[in-house]
Amino acid sequence: MRVALLGWNAPARNAIGQQLADKAAFFHERGAALRIFLQDITHLHPALTPFTERLPAATDRGPQWEYLSQADLVIADYAQWHELLHFLPLLANERPRLVLDYHGVTPPEFGLGPQRDLLERSVRARGIVWCCDVALAHSQFAKDELRRDTGYPDERIIVVPYAVDVNRFCPSLPTE
Repeated sequence: MRVALLGWNAPARNAIGQQLADKAAFFHERGAALRIFLQDITHLHPALTPFTERLPAATDRGPQWEYLSQADLVIADYAQWHELLHFLPLLANERPRLVLDYHGVTPPEFGLGPQRDLLERSVRARGIVWCCDVALAHSQFAKDELRRDTGYPDERIIVVPYAVDVNRFCPSLPTE
């Protein structure tokens, strides 16, 4: 099986970076041919180094395109708009199954300056989900938001809660 993961970045000590590392480990442990394409590799999660290459923009030619168009599965992370999401409409009529891993978008009113512009674009561009076979959302809230704002069918959005490693995260009960 050939798998490609697309994203903006995947830094160490970051929730998105760790989730991407977990996805990579899942596919790698099962013998999948795996490549990860990121727009930015600054502070890359070390577990991703063997699989990752920086790809600043989507293009429908070259070795990266060749791999993507022949992949069995392409999973694109969406916490904000990034240039590699342009691959989704290019791949929509090709071979791979396409999945949008929707993390939700921070409301633009919480962004400042250029960050606010990016968040506004990210909210407007969520309709890219229509290029995909299915979307993953990590909460009922995110699922409802994606469905409400894009009209994407409810039955094609699957809620997959974030996993919590109870060996590393075990808050104590309040003592009052």
